[in-house]
Amino acid sequence: MAINDFDLVGIGVGPGPSELITFEAFNYLKSVQVILAPTTDLKNPGRAETILKNLDDSFLIERVEVNMKQEPIESYQKIASFIVYKINQKNKVAFITLGDPSLYSTFSYIRDLVLKLNPQLRVKTISGITAFQLLANKLNISLAQHLKPVMLIPEPTNYELLSYALNQPELTVVLYKSTFDFEKLLELAKKFNRFKSAYFGKNMGMPGEKIASLKSLTKTELSYLTTIIFPAIK
Repeated sequence: MAINDFDLVGIGVGPGPSELITFEAFNYLKSVQVILAPTTDLKNPGRAETILKNLDDSFLIERVEVNMKQEPIESYQKIASFIVYKINQKNKVAFITLGDPSLYSTFSYIRDLVLKLNPQLRVKTISGITAFQLLANKLNISLAQHLKPVMLIPEPTNYELLSYALNQPELTVVLYKSTFDFEKLLELAKKFNRFKSAYFGKNMGMPGEKIASLKSLTKTELSYLTTIIFPAIK
């Protein structure tokens, strides 16, 4: 099935630098009738829209609001209904999102809700580069080699899981969307001999980007856009 046969396509625009948008994503966006971009304020562009506009300001983008003052699912349901409406008007719809649409993405929720409204719709995704891949690239380190595993943990509230992961020396551990308990994070990193070898990246590819060793991390730098890599211990 050709990509133009799909009704809805979720498109990853990468972590920040517009030049990291793939050719596949760019070409499809040039052909689609409706491009939707999430934002927390309809008056201002969200990050995904900013990335795409930095690449080509001619794109016509419609904003859809994710209201963080209420349960996100309420916003997602409204967006899903709007997407189905647009498709019913004979439009092909693209929904752009930071990073990759298959990895901890708003699009995953919206896709499921769209298909609940109309299971006959044809939906696919176009991959994008993630923040942790960009961080590893800029650090010039390997996330995985010699068959060693990688574990990705988002916003962990289960510190038993984080403890388990850090206690496996052959395991590279990536912390994503890092809104952690700062003191607890440092305590575990030191306990399992991961503190000195770890790095963090904040606002990867965006204004205010910072990449440094975990030793220099401050409490205020832990945020939704902070990624931490604990390389495997060789």
